[in-house]
Amino acid sequence: MAAIKDPQEENVSLRQTVAQWLEERIGASHFIKENLDEPMPVGVGWLYTLGSCLLTVLIVQMITGIILALYYAPTPDHAYDSVYYITQHVLLGGIVRGIHHYGASVIIIIMGLHVLRSFYTGAYKKPRELTWMIGVLIMAVIFGFAFTGYLLPWDMKAYWATVVGTHIAGTMPFIGKYLERALDGGRSVGALTLTRFYAIHVLVLPALLIALTAAHLYMVRHHHIAGPPTVREGQRKPFYPDQVAKDAIVALLVIGILLGFAAFVKVKLDAVADPANATFRPTPEWYYMSLYQFLKYLPSGYEIIGTLIVPGVIGLALFLLPWLDRGPSRMPKDRKAVLGIGTAIVIAVGVLTYLGMTSISPAAQHGVTLANASPLAQKGEQLYNQSGCSSCHMINGQGATVGPDLSNEGKKGRSLQWQIQHLMNPPSVSPGSIMPSFQKLGPDNIKALATFVNSLGVKGGAAPPAAAPTAPPAAPTPAPAIKPATTSAKPTPSSITPSAKKAPSASTTAPGKPKAKSVAKSIASIGNVQAGAKVFAESGCSSCHMIDGKGGTFGPNLTKEGTHGRSMSWQIAHLMDPQSKSPGSIMPSFKKLGSKKIHDLATFLNSLGSK
Repeated sequence: MAAIKDPQEENVSLRQTVAQWLEERIGASHFIKENLDEPMPVGVGWLYTLGSCLLTVLIVQMITGIILALYYAPTPDHAYDSVYYITQHVLLGGIVRGIHHYGASVIIIIMGLHVLRSFYTGAYKKPRELTWMIGVLIMAVIFGFAFTGYLLPWDMKAYWATVVGTHIAGTMPFIGKYLERALDGGRSVGALTLTRFYAIHVLVLPALLIALTAAHLYMVRHHHIAGPPTVREGQRKPFYPDQVAKDAIVALLVIGILLGFAAFVKVKLDAVADPANATFRPTPEWYYMSLYQFLKYLPSGYEIIGTLIVPGVIGLALFLLPWLDRGPSRMPKDRKAVLGIGTAIVIAVGVLTYLGMTSISPAAQHGVTLANASPLAQKGEQLYNQSGCSSCHMINGQGATVGPDLSNEGKKGRSLQWQIQHLMNPPSVSPGSIMPSFQKLGPDNIKALATFVNSLGVKGGAAPPAAAPTAPPAAPTPAPAIKPATTSAKPTPSSITPSAKKAPSASTTAPGKPKAKSVAKSIASIGNVQAGAKVFAESGCSSCHMIDGKGGTFGPNLTKEGTHGRSMSWQIAHLMDPQSKSPGSIMPSFKKLGSKKIHDLATFLNSLGSK
């Protein structure tokens, strides 16, 4: 009689067969047992949990990033709205976004501590040189995540911080302008910038991070944990369970802190990005604050020292540290010079970060003049914003780099009379300057603006210029619809107002490239070319645009603007609302000029290059 098989025994036998089959092919249990049983150097404790904690938070960032990507739309029209929708309407969306936001700061903190622990214990010494170098590359990738992810909410702070960041990249010798153009995807931060940053953030950098992390972990397992530099006596314990327990406790504690911040300290979302509002003053995140503060101490024209040279030298020194400190000993007494230099850099970064964060008052962050600034300086700040000076000059990291950085202008010892003369006739005190004259402001306003400029960087002076997040300060009400004096192009009032979305394009008003003579004839009856040239000069347009080799290069070259076949209605709409015709443009609106001057200016622009 055949024996009856026990079903439970059959299940056990099946599991054993499958387990044995997998083990023979991948050796998982052997790999796990080998690593869990690895003896730890005596003295390994809580400080050696930083690596596994960093890996844990990176995994959390990837998970939350994937969730956010399911709802995010990487276009200027929808990015801000999708982030708002995630925060306000998706179940636990605010928590997920909060974890991802604060996780970036937590990663940089843990990464910094991990690097410092490895540095002070000499863990980069032979044979762990490659382990250290791969770790430095991982650090660079993490900062890349922070930079590219910052733009994605598409609010005012994100937009203008990215404008500053890409301009800094543009200061690199030889390749700077190409690098800036590659990042921007055009002449300024816009739709292509957002698309590229999103692609880099979710495709390129994660692939690099996974590859480098795998290589780093392999090297750590291959050479084992370095342990303390001093040899200690005692019984070596396996990695499991003591060290595993420590790693788990620290990781859970950090995740708990992340959850607490995400739940109770909501991530703010500023007003939607407005590329036309060049007066908004962004402030960097705390991990870039040391460079932000360092730039304040550099004289005008030497900003590249803080944006490229110093960070580049420190980064290269970190990467090559195993070859800069080639002595075999890991003992602190044998590494005094290296430890001294490293400690000085750490202290300097800490002090600069503290000074940078404490120097930004709540009033300055919201664009309010400091209470102890003189009334004349406060008036000058308003004129600075209204005159579009930030389209050429930078103050405390906000603005453009066409002209000198004014962050510490008040410390240069220039008299008030010098500043007034410079504003009235720049070449008279700065030969070769392309800055336009501001005589049109009048003596009283020029004195106020000079007073404000001379207060910058001086304790108790005016706050850095800024504006409300939604519009340039003191902007007048929208100009009435402009009615051309001729019927050669018949735009309706709605087609030329700033909010118009159906303004006639160049293709509809001028099917082919018009002859220069016909352009000149058509525009002559619409506006006054000479009056438009005067408006161009008085409005400081040459600080950004070049005509016949004279002027700035911040904006497009206008030498042959009249040969592009753009209609008058296009030019008028572009002057009143640049974003309506050139999405991503940071050119401010010129509505304040009024109907007549906008007409003349548009006529002048369409005459350029025509004969």
